Amino acid sequence: MAEFNVRLASKGEIRGISDWFLAERSKYPGMAQLVGGGVRGWMVRSVVTPRYLRKVAYTYVLEQDGRMGGFAVVEQGGLAVNLSDFAIREGFDRAGLVKAMLAQVEQLAREREYTYVRATPWDSSETALAPFYQVGFKLLDYYLWVYTGQVSGIETPKDVTLVELAANKALESRLNFLRKELDASQVAGRDLIEAVFFPKKPSTYRAYRVETMDPQGGEPNEIGYLSPRPNERSDGVLTLSVSLEPEAWGSDLEMQTVGGFVAEAGPDQPVRVLICTSLHADRAEAGYRKLGLTRELDLRPVLYKDVRGEMARALEAG
Repeated sequence: MAEFNVRLASKGEIRGISDWFLAERSKYPGMAQLVGGGVRGWMVRSVVTPRYLRKVAYTYVLEQDGRMGGFAVVEQGGLAVNLSDFAIREGFDRAGLVKAMLAQVEQLAREREYTYVRATPWDSSETALAPFYQVGFKLLDYYLWVYTGQVSGIETPKDVTLVELAANKALESRLNFLRKELDASQVAGRDLIEAVFFPKKPSTYRAYRVETMDPQGGEPNEIGYLSPRPNERSDGVLTLSVSLEPEAWGSDLEMQTVGGFVAEAGPDQPVRVLICTSLHADRAEAGYRKLGLTRELDLRPVLYKDVRGEMARALEAG
C-alpha cells in the first residue's frame, strides 16, 4: 500500500516548484499572457512567484512513497484557509495525494480556528472533484454556471433601456442585485460568499442599469445589472455578468436584454453569460437554450467545507 506524506517545501525546493507552478498555469490563456516574455514575464518568473510561494503562501510538497508527486499552495485569511492551487504528476496516485493534501489543509484550518476550507481546482471534471466530495466538500453556489455559444437575430425590446453607470454607482448596483439573488436562492455559505467573493472595488469594465418603462408613464423600473467584459479571459469571448430581480429570471425580458446586447456586438461574437446562482441558472436554462447557448460548469468552481460546523456537530454527537 502506498504511503502519502505532505510537508512544507524547503527553501531549496521553491525555485523548482515555482517553475512547475507557472508551467501549469500557462496552460490557461490569461495566465499564459501574464507569464509571457519581456521584463514583466521575467519579474513574474524570477521574483514575484518565488517570493509569493516562499513568503506569502504555505507551499507544500506532496509525496508518495518518499517521491515528490505534487505541490500545493495554501493561503489563509478572513473566514477561510484556501487551497489556491495544486498539481500532481502523471503516474502518481492522484486520489491518494489529494486526500492527504486535503487532510493537511483541514488540520491547518482547525489549528488556526478558521470557519471554512475552500478550494478552487482548475479541473472541474467529475473525476477531479470526486476526492473533494468524498471528504465532505460541497460546491459553493455562486457563479457556478455559464451559458456559452453565439447569439444573433435578437433585438433589444423597446421597453428596456440600458443606462451606463459611473464606477461607484455600478458597484453599488451590482452588490444590491447580488444580495437579491442570494436572498432568493437561499444559498449555503452566504457569509463566505460575502466576505471573500463580493467585489470590494469598482470594476474597470462598463456596467449598465437595466430599466423597463412604466406602461402608465411613471418612472422607469430598475430590474437588473449588466456588465459586458470583452476578452476578459484572453480568449476572444465577450463575457456578460448579469444580475436581475428574481421575478425576471428566465423571462423573455432577460433573454431579449442579453440576446439583444450580444447581437449588437456582431453575429459571430462568442459569448459567455455568467449566472450568479443555480436557481437562476435553472429557471433561465430553457430561454438561453433557445438563444443557442449551452449551460456549462464554469472554470475553477469553488468548493468549500464548514470545518467549524463539523467540529460543533461532532461535539454535540459525542
